[in-house]
Amino acid sequence: MTIHRMAGEFDGLDRLVLARIDAIPSPTFEQLFVNAEIALEIQRIAGGRDPQRILDRQLQKLRKRKAIVFKNGRWHRDGAYPATIAR
Repeated sequence: MTIHRMAGEFDGLDRLVLARIDAIPSPTFEQLFVNAEIALEIQRIAGGRDPQRILDRQLQKLRKRKAIVFKNGRWHRDGAYPATIAR
């Protein structure tokens, strides 16, 4: 069974992840995952799904948009990404 969700549902999580990457230079996946605000947002949208997979999917989506890059086991801002979430 496939659950279709509105694209905007993950915008809050995207903003929190980008803010955390800005606040902590080069955080690891674990540093992002254990952040209280990010964890609460993931739980809000999880709907029984694996919270780690939700975060990983959003990180990969942001990476594909070139908003962030993954180097040496850590996440970094690309710098070319606008302040708002573009679709």
